[in-house]
Amino acid sequence: MTNDELLQEISKSMLLHLQPVCDRLDHIDTRLGSLENRMGALEKRMDALEKRMDALEKRMDALEKRMDALEKRVDVLDERVGALEKRMDVLEKRLDAVEKRMGKVEIQIESEFMPLLREVGSYGRSVYKRYLDSTEQIDVLEKNQQVLMRIVAEHSREIQRLS
Repeated sequence: MTNDELLQEISKSMLLHLQPVCDRLDHIDTRLGSLENRMGALEKRMDALEKRMDALEKRMDALEKRMDALEKRVDVLDERVGALEKRMDVLEKRLDAVEKRMGKVEIQIESEFMPLLREVGSYGRSVYKRYLDSTEQIDVLEKNQQVLMRIVAEHSREIQRLS
């Protein structure tokens, strides 16, 4: 066998033994191509997800700023409510004091002024009765005066006629 023939035989033998390896490499190459395609699709999806995440982060930042502003406003409101509660406590104390004084005033009215009012009312009724009596007397006096004036006028005419 010559060198060329030997080389050809070795070549055939290698092809025969390497064929399954080549087939497997072709299969692996096909699978690798498929994986690369899938990987490209996954990368696109990841890019879209990253964009969405960036947008969500921006929205979260905006929400955090708004929450901070709201918390500040709530803190201010808490302070104001605290001040109002203190003022309400003061007003309640003052109202309690006024209620106590009103109770004392009510007792004083009932015990001191009501008897005086009854007495004044009684006095007013007696004065009114005297006024009514006086009014009747004045009416009688006015009638008498009118009668006297007529008589005096008649007498004056008679005296003048006689003279």
